[in-house]
Amino acid sequence: MGWSPRRISTVPLVLAPAALTARSRYVFALEADCGAGGVAAGTISLLTNGVPTSGTVAATPDRGTSLETPFSVAAKLWVDEDLPLKYSFFSRVGEDGGEDAQIVAGTLSNSYPGAILPSGLEAAGFAVVVVAHVADSFGAVGVATTSVTVEPLSTASTEDLANVADALLSSALETGDSQAVAMVTVAASAALETADCGLDADGCPATCGANSTAPCGGHGTCVDAACACDQGWNGPACGSSSADYEAELGLRGDLVLALDSSNANTSPSRDAFNQQATALDSVVVEDVKSLSPEATDAALGDLSAWLAEEND
Repeated sequence: MGWSPRRISTVPLVLAPAALTARSRYVFALEADCGAGGVAAGTISLLTNGVPTSGTVAATPDRGTSLETPFSVAAKLWVDEDLPLKYSFFSRVGEDGGEDAQIVAGTLSNSYPGAILPSGLEAAGFAVVVVAHVADSFGAVGVATTSVTVEPLSTASTEDLANVADALLSSALETGDSQAVAMVTVAASAALETADCGLDADGCPATCGANSTAPCGGHGTCVDAACACDQGWNGPACGSSSADYEAELGLRGDLVLALDSSNANTSPSRDAFNQQATALDSVVVEDVKSLSPEATDAALGDLSAWLAEEND
């Protein structure tokens, strides 16, 4: 008598996202027509997972200054059966369309004591959103937000800002705190950004304030929708003196080199990649040409290394 192997058929079952109710039991049944009136049947019972619930996120103090005030963030009272829970914290400038900048991710601790936050937008009352992601052991994520007021650092010049940022970077590098390096980078880069005042009638970047009606802030000429700055002035709208512009270039370069140095203390992971990439993007958001050749090489080297790790 010959032997024939049993054939196994696979039928894909695809469900739309959120088609099943969380924390509910479902029974899936399969019937097979075996021919000659024979029917085979089987069932499988599944319990769906749900995101952690009932929790909040808090940040203290509720008001502070970017690059000066350390903020403590904590996720409280989260409930889930699938332990352990892992906590990630982010900051976001602007409710709509703002990008989340990672503070710390994937930690078993439900709090982080020394977050360095970027300043909020003046039009929004300097509000910064603090976001908590709480994940269970299966990766289901609950989200909570709160907001704090973060005013910009009061500095007389870009050089003063650079001195504050460099001191924080040096301290973070000495302790091997790559997360602090990334947070300082994001906060300092935000402090360097100028307000977007739109375009003037000729299509050039407009200038806010007293010189808003003058082409290129009164320090240049609009040519083919771009500002040709007078000697001693720089920037898209000719709003920076040469001294401030050089200090800005130097600070952006320092931020990139600090990120590059901190990579030696960073274990390869998706969270680390996301934090470092977001920080680097904040530095060169306007133009990679705003970096020195050394900083440009470091930035490109970091990107290549991160992409190689991400693809491994």
